[in-house]
Amino acid sequence: MGFRRSTILILLVAAAAGAALCALAPGKAAEPEALRLLPENVDVVGLEVRFEAPMRLELQERRARGDDWRIAGAVDWPADPGIVDAMITALDVARPERAVEVGPSSSLARYGLAPPADGVSIVLSDKRTIVVSFGTSAPGERRVYAWTSLHPDVVLVVDEALRSSVDRSPAELRDRRLWVLDPEAMVSVEVADARGAVLVERIGRRFRVTPPGVAADFERASRLFELLAVPRAAGFPDGDACAAEEGFRIRIADENGVGHELRMSPCDPCPADAVRACLDGRDVVAVPADLGASARELSADLARTSLLPAIDPPSVTSIAVTSSSERWTLHRTPDGWRSDDGALSPETDVVLRWLRPLALLQVDPARLDAEPFVVAGTIELASRLGSTIRLERSSEARDGSVRVRREGEEAAFRLAPAEAALLTAARTYLSASAGAACDPLAVQTVEVLSGAERAPAAGVVADAPPVVQRLRRAPAGRWMLEGTTLRVDAAAVDLLVGDLCRLPGRPLVPRAALEPDVRWTVVLGAADDRQLLRLEVFAPAGDEDTYAAAGYGAPERHALPSPAVDRLGRALVAPDALDADPGQVARWEIDLEGGRTIRLYRDGGDWRVDDGSTGGGTGDAAASADAAAPDSGRISAAGAADLARALAAPRLLGVVSLEAPDDPSADWPHRFVVRRVAADGSTSSFAVGGPDAGGRVLLWSEEFGAVLEAQAEIHAALVYLDSLESP
Repeated sequence: MGFRRSTILILLVAAAAGAALCALAPGKAAEPEALRLLPENVDVVGLEVRFEAPMRLELQERRARGDDWRIAGAVDWPADPGIVDAMITALDVARPERAVEVGPSSSLARYGLAPPADGVSIVLSDKRTIVVSFGTSAPGERRVYAWTSLHPDVVLVVDEALRSSVDRSPAELRDRRLWVLDPEAMVSVEVADARGAVLVERIGRRFRVTPPGVAADFERASRLFELLAVPRAAGFPDGDACAAEEGFRIRIADENGVGHELRMSPCDPCPADAVRACLDGRDVVAVPADLGASARELSADLARTSLLPAIDPPSVTSIAVTSSSERWTLHRTPDGWRSDDGALSPETDVVLRWLRPLALLQVDPARLDAEPFVVAGTIELASRLGSTIRLERSSEARDGSVRVRREGEEAAFRLAPAEAALLTAARTYLSASAGAACDPLAVQTVEVLSGAERAPAAGVVADAPPVVQRLRRAPAGRWMLEGTTLRVDAAAVDLLVGDLCRLPGRPLVPRAALEPDVRWTVVLGAADDRQLLRLEVFAPAGDEDTYAAAGYGAPERHALPSPAVDRLGRALVAPDALDADPGQVARWEIDLEGGRTIRLYRDGGDWRVDDGSTGGGTGDAAASADAAAPDSGRISAAGAADLARALAAPRLLGVVSLEAPDDPSADWPHRFVVRRVAADGSTSSFAVGGPDAGGRVLLWSEEFGAVLEAQAEIHAALVYLDSLESP
């Protein structure tokens, strides 16, 4: 009997202890996935946030692009609707990990939920208020206890991230949008500084920029309007930026009469990332420094647009030309192009070859001509898309140039002779045959001979002019530059050959616009070295953008496109012919003036620098160099990585000579020798020097046996290294 009583007593004590533990420890969830912190489909109109900085958020207005919220109380600021929506969404979608049933008689204090606890009160549109409170952390978990008035008899266990998502300060919630406008509803943007003002206006589906008062580039103007539709502040500093009258100014207006002004205060030097500004004459804000720079850059280029902004060459259906000496119209018919008088019936390819360069002519503010404009001729183009544009031109100047403007605009721009020929010699151009002087696919060799090294006798060509470059077509469509193994830009060679073969279809250039000297002689040959085309390229008399060619297959002087001229002036080596894989390079060694050597090497995954002032390139020495000030004669690890990338991929512009110099240091100021040491120990080197008398940066590669012209970046980097203080 005593044994039974003792057993029963022990069982009762154990049961009581278990009940107590269950009450104190988190209990099992009674279907936690069914529990929500907020009712379904809530319509929230207000929040009261109770953490370190209590505040109230009120819904101000419902908009198609989102709700407007305001921070009320000690401060009166607009709130960022995106952050407020994220807070509401986090509470709405939160699902507890588990729930503890506490009952009405249990205390919430043991969970840190005794009133007044941190949390949020959510005000619904039906006047209900849902309270969500947050307590202490659950033992051994990255979760916290929470309570909602929607389920008052349970304590929920939720992720700590939920609390973080609603624990926001007023500074975090303040709306950084300076204003919110629809780009399609904006009617004008004005950008102004001490240099003057640029006004961009929306005119129907197009844009207009003043000055110079011409149709603006559509893409750039659209980007400007989108950039300034919803600009954002970088911060809200103290002080007064609205007292300054000067500075960079942006003014916006939309079709509803809403306008804004942002005036950035002048500062020297300005912060790298943000500048102080005055918003609408009353609020001080900080804006990203690149906001003004981007606006100014876009507005400066708005007037630089196509002369035919609304015309697509294949869509043109009629061409009308008038002048004091001619008047004719071409129409596209099912049988091809026909003029009204039947005297002109050009092939479609010929028409397109005239329209395409015409469509590429740029309205450039740098060529704005303020002289009184007298119309001497017009060209009108109409397209099947409903667009019509009319160009007015002046008479030709002595050098063959003309001024041109679009009808309805006051600004006129000067066109170089080769460009002007598209307007003044339109009939001659359209009368040309569609046939080429040679078949580009049959061309197997290209020789470019220097006109400057011709025989001294006037008008006499030497029997064997020196070859500047000789290219021969290799298998698989590749091209090889004879005398070197440098990789050639095959696409550029093909474009050059195509331009030369089609030269008779180019506009004529007046002989008076050209000097008698020949700049180059070009010979295109077949596989058996038979000449297919020989051209002489003439230099311009006064306009450096105008060249012409004449010769076998092209008896008249025809305009040569500027890209073709650029390709003639330099051997067509691929820009990345010297590229190396940075991952395969173990070390760079750069010999500077005065016998100094700088080494760039890998230390783990980073590039390090030993500029001669460290102890030989160890990791510790590199780290100390990295920590040094930029003006101490050392460079940072980031700078070393940038230099390693520049050395691995020097951009090439062409071949200066296929003969290596005997002593580069004799003629090259600032000579540097760069050695590349691969991971397998093999080495290669090249020398960098210049600029020479022609302003070129020269690069001599022993591996390829050629003197190359390189872009200036690699030379600037090496000169910077040479300027560092010696150890």
